[in-house]
Amino acid sequence: VDVRVRATSTNATALATHWLAAYSPAGADVTATAPVKYAVLVDVDASYVASGAASVRFRLTSHRAETYDFVLFASSTVADDDGVDAPDVERAEEIARSDAVAIDGALSPMWPRVTLPPGWAGASARVAWQSGRNASHGATLSYRVIDDDVGGDVVRARATTSTYDARDLCGGVAAGFGYRHPGFVHAADVVAPPGAVVEYYISDDVDAARTRYEMTMPVAEDPDASMTIAMFADMGRGSDDDSFTWDSYGRPALNVSGALSADARDGKINAAFLFGDLSYAVGYASVWDEWASQIQNWTSRVPFLTNMGNHELDAPPDAWLGAPDRVPDVFGG
Repeated sequence: VDVRVRATSTNATALATHWLAAYSPAGADVTATAPVKYAVLVDVDASYVASGAASVRFRLTSHRAETYDFVLFASSTVADDDGVDAPDVERAEEIARSDAVAIDGALSPMWPRVTLPPGWAGASARVAWQSGRNASHGATLSYRVIDDDVGGDVVRARATTSTYDARDLCGGVAAGFGYRHPGFVHAADVVAPPGAVVEYYISDDVDAARTRYEMTMPVAEDPDASMTIAMFADMGRGSDDDSFTWDSYGRPALNVSGALSADARDGKINAAFLFGDLSYAVGYASVWDEWASQIQNWTSRVPFLTNMGNHELDAPPDAWLGAPDRVPDVFGG
């Protein structure tokens, strides 16, 4: 969406402090909830300090809320870890708020990623995805093996469903200012021959399967087998609009995702292993959603394996909520 701002002030010093934040759902308490994205207006359009007018492009994704709105703030900024001007939200003054924008399909199944089930022994894979609907809505994976456009029988696998809430987190921003309910994670297994190409659909009792996805099963385990794994770490989340995700890291992540998408589509990789510091969400749950949207073009095609890095694992001991059995790691987190 394009959000247009026109200020009544002509004070260039004041205009230089203006920034625009996207909230989901609309009407969210700005003192209790982090914005999903933000844009400093003079960084989007340097002429804003003279004209008092700017247009900001936001690419919106689902956070399992059916509305967004936009809040114009004034405050100083500080450089974040990317050298990006990040607003000082604690000292921000709210100037104006937009009407709500409705988001279609906000609760629908989305962001499939291919993984491997625990104890994987070949001839299977697992597809996981998210939605805003719990287990009572019958999340289902439908799939079939395809070979030169001649497919096998369709298999419908009922998914298992899980979730978590703030009580499961280690306190701090993750359980407070950065928290939002993650919705529900659904997962179902695919059983097919090694190396087979499989088409699949994700659905529930509200949303019929509409989007076709295609994945390639892991290769067979064999002394003469060959495979290619993309291995990398410290990925982060990028933006291709005028905004940054909250507490942003890493626009270059878009280049990583673009390259992996092309390699997965062209059959150049059999799997991807991101071994730590995945989204750099650092406690802000909305960034995990933005990241899941960013990576789905390749995670939906080949098995995607991950490991925790310090940005997923660390929390200060005084933030651990009633969990005396937790012990520090080797870094003291």
